[in-house]
Amino acid sequence: MELVKKKSGEKRIIKIRDQIEKIDINLLSYINKRMIASRKIGQIKKELNCNVFDLRQEKKVKSRYKKLAKQYELDEKFVERICELILSESKRIQRR
Repeated sequence: MELVKKKSGEKRIIKIRDQIEKIDINLLSYINKRMIASRKIGQIKKELNCNVFDLRQEKKVKSRYKKLAKQYELDEKFVERICELILSESKRIQRR
């Protein structure tokens, strides 16, 4: 009986891991789309001779992430770290 229960549990874990894999693929696909958009903004900023860093916009993005963390009941510090990484990479791409 224990063996049957264990096999059933392992199958459920595999199914959920497959779901996680699909979510990860979508997540990275959306991050890629965001970086493409950041690259386009960087090109426009170069044309306009603007600074890559925009404090007002960065505050807006951080505020949006904070609201989304609450909406989705995610740890605010965790979401803040994700936001910082995304913003950092966006600025790096815009500088190129």
